[in-house]
Amino acid sequence: MESAGNYQNHEHFLQLACYLIAMNKKKSILWNVWNNERYEVVVLKKNRQKFLDAVVNTITKGAVKKFRDKVGKKKKTELDFQVR
Repeated sequence: MESAGNYQNHEHFLQLACYLIAMNKKKSILWNVWNNERYEVVVLKKNRQKFLDAVVNTITKGAVKKFRDKVGKKKKTELDFQVR
């Protein structure tokens, strides 16, 4: 019988991609410690906006269509959503 912890599912990859964007990193490794499989997860700059749009659209069940990232003078990121 296979343990529930013996595989990676899509949620793990999406979670890592969100962490990468939140921490302003380009890539990281998703490592399954049960079977020693490793996956490199990369968030390409050209796909960042599309990915964030899809995430915010999914989380809000379609109420928000676009993710807008505002950068202030002190390089502080503020999250702002545009509702259509």
